[in-house]
Amino acid sequence: MERATESFLVSLEQNPGNHFTGPDDVVQDTLLSEEAKKRVLLAWEDQARRLSLATEEGMGGGEPSLVAEVAEAMAEMGVESGRPSTPAK
Repeated sequence: MERATESFLVSLEQNPGNHFTGPDDVVQDTLLSEEAKKRVLLAWEDQARRLSLATEEGMGGGEPSLVAEVAEAMAEMGVESGRPSTPAK
């Protein structure tokens, strides 16, 4: 990837919600490569899991968790989760 493109991809990974309405928009994007989509979805998955965990621990800021939406988008693309399932408490 070119430097500018890589820089933009890093921005997408850091704040996917600033660039896309939802995870399905990543899947439907016609400008991103399959690898770029995978990277963005994996980053979004990590962020969604962290938000969900924080919410469970009473530290959430009221934002809705997108774990299920991200999982559906990843499944649609055939992308496996970047993290193992959370163990039962």
